[in-house]
Amino acid sequence: QARVTLMNPVAEQLTGWTYADAAGRIIDEVFHIINKQTRKPVIIPVAAALKHGTVQDLANHTVLIHRNGRECDIADSCAPIHGVEGAVIGAVLVFRDVTGEHAIQQTLRASEERANFALQMTHTGGWDLNLADKKAQQTVEHARIFGYTDVPTDLRDRIEDVLFNRRPDATERLIEVASEAQGTMQAAGAD
Repeated sequence: QARVTLMNPVAEQLTGWTYADAAGRIIDEVFHIINKQTRKPVIIPVAAALKHGTVQDLANHTVLIHRNGRECDIADSCAPIHGVEGAVIGAVLVFRDVTGEHAIQQTLRASEERANFALQMTHTGGWDLNLADKKAQQTVEHARIFGYTDVPTDLRDRIEDVLFNRRPDATERLIEVASEAQGTMQAAGAD
């Protein structure tokens, strides 16, 4: 029947419903979710978990509407609860507020867009080598300047081949220099 039988304090805080008020109500009354872009209601995964007996995840960009109208981005999933004989006897809905994480991701995307725009405007390109995972990447402007057609592959393969296959001594020296630079920056109080 998809009725609320238990709520923890975090669920109460995020939904705006106390367990006393929510107990026995149909989940749709307490857990009101919409798609962030379309603003249309999202199907709560409880019914599918009960029907199919499998874990159900919500789509991305889901917003929970608090009882007072406040909104928060959430990530959630719903798992069936099986009885002793294996029959589905209920479901547990787990969700968390990811509003802060989404705001950080949006800020990071905007910052990357501004940085790329600045590189394009100044006709400056650059590349980066992550020594931890041995992956190289380049900016779009760098690819344009040097005529690479496959931005992620052309330069990356060449740098990785030279540094990690042909010149392993260069890799060791790069790691030493990077470590020294990091130590100097930390000593100076920079991150």
